Amino acid sequence: MVSKRPKMPSKDLESTSRKGAWSTWSNTPKKEVTAASGMIKADVLKRMRRVLRRLGYVSEDGVVTQKGRCACELAGADELVATELIFNGTFKALPLHMLVATVSCLVWKEKTGGKGGKDVNGKKQGMNVSEDVFSAHSNVKDAARKVFKQQLECKLKVDVEDSIERLRWDLMEVMLAWCKGNTFSEIMKMTEAFEGSIVRAIRRIEELMRQLASACKVIGESDLEKKFLDACELVKRDIVFTPSLFV
Repeated sequence: MVSKRPKMPSKDLESTSRKGAWSTWSNTPKKEVTAASGMIKADVLKRMRRVLRRLGYVSEDGVVTQKGRCACELAGADELVATELIFNGTFKALPLHMLVATVSCLVWKEKTGGKGGKDVNGKKQGMNVSEDVFSAHSNVKDAARKVFKQQLECKLKVDVEDSIERLRWDLMEVMLAWCKGNTFSEIMKMTEAFEGSIVRAIRRIEELMRQLASACKVIGESDLEKKFLDACELVKRDIVFTPSLFV
């Protein structure tokens, strides 16, 4: 004899129905949020493509240009700013030591200043910088302003002045001294940053310059490629690139 299944009490049935209705209702906003998020991302991508077209990284037909291929080789810093510095001749015009110092602006983000600077109205102003350092840093800021203004005009969220401010000059004099053969202990006397931060920064600068050399190779700039590789040899030395004893 087949046993009959007990009927669900009306209260339990009502509770189950409510749960099902609540689940359906709660999932609806999630789907709407997902759809809205997809639309926002698509809109951002359109704006980014507009920036790339205006700066000459892709053609009007969406084909990647020589400038775009160059930027594709870079990952250690703001690709667009670094590419602008290649194409506007800034890197090509710099002596080897100053080339390394200028690349440090693209890597170093900490606001540390340096030791030995003047005090103005009771506030430490950081180390004294030479005219050459000031000029090179100004060129970096000009290239960055061109990129960030285009992003702003294309309605991407960017604070132009804050983004430019993040391209710090603080490590430029330090890197000049390092390229001229100063020891690690000597360059640490020039900055208030921690030793570990300086080691990581120097390693990142060397890595970025290798990427820049690769980018120059892609676009046929063999002289500038060699220049970056020579700069790498200046940087890659001493205790900074010694393998860890614990590895």
